[in-house]
Amino acid sequence: MVYTKSQAQAFQNIVCTIDGTAIGEVTKVPTPQTTADEIEVTNQDSQGYKEYIAGLKEGNEVEFVGNYVSTDAGQILCRAAADAGTTNTFVLTFPSANTVTFSAAVKTFDYIEDGGVLRFSCKAKVSGKPTYAADPVQLSALTISSGTLYPTFAAGTYNYFATASASPITVTPTSAGATITVNGTAVTSGQASGNITLTTGAINEVIISVAKDAKTTTFYKILVGR
Repeated sequence: MVYTKSQAQAFQNIVCTIDGTAIGEVTKVPTPQTTADEIEVTNQDSQGYKEYIAGLKEGNEVEFVGNYVSTDAGQILCRAAADAGTTNTFVLTFPSANTVTFSAAVKTFDYIEDGGVLRFSCKAKVSGKPTYAADPVQLSALTISSGTLYPTFAAGTYNYFATASASPITVTPTSAGATITVNGTAVTSGQASGNITLTTGAINEVIISVAKDAKTTTFYKILVGR
């Protein structure tokens, strides 16, 4: 029996891509590891023990294994990279939104028969330093009940100005699955905050915090004049 499932799915929700294209049906997700050369620096003061320092670091060989799907775009790219012997960019994106990005020289793309299932194996040698990153927890929308935010809201912009014509005002932050506070008070995503009283002739500060766990919190600030 040849495995011919056409709907590619990431193994345990870890998405693997090559040059931005998802590799479908991955069952074994590699993790880049590094080792360092050992440089001996033993000397007359080493008290009879060899001493070492770490030298240049080297990435390991990673292997993607999965169910072979002849029409899968990511698998096709892996096979083409192996044929051409190119170095490509791979990204692993985890359910937490953390990512690992690394360059790797694609060495082989092989077919494996496994109990009647046709699988693939793609081996690549990590080149250079992998990058580990966590996506920031961000708002997807932010509005104010009086005035206009400047600049226009964007998830990656964290500081805003506004001039309000009335007091009090409310702000409505949106971030699915996040814990949100406005000036320290909890707010439900997509719903207006409590009333915020503005002092006339002063710059009033509104602080919005967005968190998905105890370790990662993002802050937005609005300076409101009246």
